[in-house]
Amino acid sequence: MVASGKSTFYQRDENGLVVGYYSPQTGDYVPLERDPREITIAELRAKGAEVAGNDDASVYDMGDGVLLWEFHSKQNTITPGLVEIGWEAVRLLEDNDDYVALVIGNDGERFSIGAGLDPSALMSGVEGIEQMVKNLQDLTMALKYASKPVVVAVHNMALGGGCELVMAGNFVVAHIESYIGLVEIGVGLVPAGGGMKELVRRLVNPLAQRGADVLPALEKILQTVATATVSESAKIAQEIGFLSSNDKIVMNRAHLLGEAKKAALGLAAIYTPQEPELVYASGRDAHAALLLGIQGFVEGNYATEHDAYIARHLANIMTGGALSEPQWAPQQLFLDLEREAFVDLIQQPKTQERIMYMLQNNKPLRN
Repeated sequence: MVASGKSTFYQRDENGLVVGYYSPQTGDYVPLERDPREITIAELRAKGAEVAGNDDASVYDMGDGVLLWEFHSKQNTITPGLVEIGWEAVRLLEDNDDYVALVIGNDGERFSIGAGLDPSALMSGVEGIEQMVKNLQDLTMALKYASKPVVVAVHNMALGGGCELVMAGNFVVAHIESYIGLVEIGVGLVPAGGGMKELVRRLVNPLAQRGADVLPALEKILQTVATATVSESAKIAQEIGFLSSNDKIVMNRAHLLGEAKKAALGLAAIYTPQEPELVYASGRDAHAALLLGIQGFVEGNYATEHDAYIARHLANIMTGGALSEPQWAPQQLFLDLEREAFVDLIQQPKTQERIMYMLQNNKPLRN
């Protein structure tokens, strides 16, 4: 190889990307055959495919009319900057006829560990906190009910708000090793980016539509969220409800973005925009049953009083605010209840203790 004037085994282009390898048979470089499913952020960046971006996220043109909203904040935490680029991705998708679909994904070690725990947020005042939460809620709704398909490519950890972004997609391509969960109770909060609403829509609506008892589904949701359950795989995430049974699971992590792009193009060819469906609010009787169960956990020393305080908020959200009668309600009702609960909880001293303890010790405080 050296005798033929080649100093490296791999041939790279002007951007540093591997495009070929040395062949002893020919004495020259041979073009590297690329699997079309292997798409990397580095490759898109080298091609100059970024169309918008900041320190926390970017939007790339993947080609063939597909956009990619990519995260690169620390541990891919959800920050105001990341949400800002999410809105830019939605705007580009909706306002430009050249784009037919959006993929949400990244090449980070984790998909997203959720919202960043910034102590300064506690000082921004109730109105500032509420506006940040509403901005994320509005974004997840804009993604789910966009006029063009949104596909999420999830891998490794998708926790808290990261889980809610996964559930905001019209379709998900998940690496088998995906660990998905709503873990906010660990810092004394509740999911407030549409996660509770989405679990009720997915698990309770089908039962209500056929007149079945919805209480077991509500109890399942409460247990899942109150215990900060994280799926051990993408398959288990389907069983829990974080993923749909129709979502695709892939074994090769390197194929994730390529498979997501392929799915996005397939959906774009047949896509009909969805209208926000009503969600079943099971009312005060179901709410009372959930409260009884919560009190039992406290009396059995399985939960602290603050755990119970948070769980009562969860019960209130899931049942639509303890309405006098069961009814089908707009999704916004559940989003409003999520937001109200979050704002109340973040002002509680015990929640603030949990947040600070997590920041200092990287593990939850049980208080």
